Amino acid sequence: MKAITRDNSRDIGFVVGCLFKQAITLDEMKMWCERLILNCDDYPDYLIDLLDFNGPKAKIFNVIGFVPEWPFDDEKKVALYGIAYRRGVDVYDCPISREFAEELISKEHEILDYFEKEFSFLMS
Repeated sequence: MKAITRDNSRDIGFVVGCLFKQAITLDEMKMWCERLILNCDDYPDYLIDLLDFNGPKAKIFNVIGFVPEWPFDDEKKVALYGIAYRRGVDVYDCPISREFAEELISKEHEILDYFEKEFSFLMS
């Protein structure tokens, strides 16, 4: 079972973190939700609501109903910018240099592996 509930929100926290760090697009987040809905017997209603979400990213927590936790340190969270750059995104308002973001993702194998697991459908 995916960690997508208020009590265990690691996976949805990661997905939202990827969205905020521009490692994925809103459409890719919706694809993740859709795949989860199709492959799980039990899922929270907010996943269906996210399929229609088109508002500002900051409003996503209103749809989810809570602020998900992603229990990694700040360096791992910032490493997501490295994934965005690797995917060819022209990252806006990045708080670190492209070089540092790429350096971080090169050493944060756990984050890259997690990304590849959650978004395997983007890897083909």
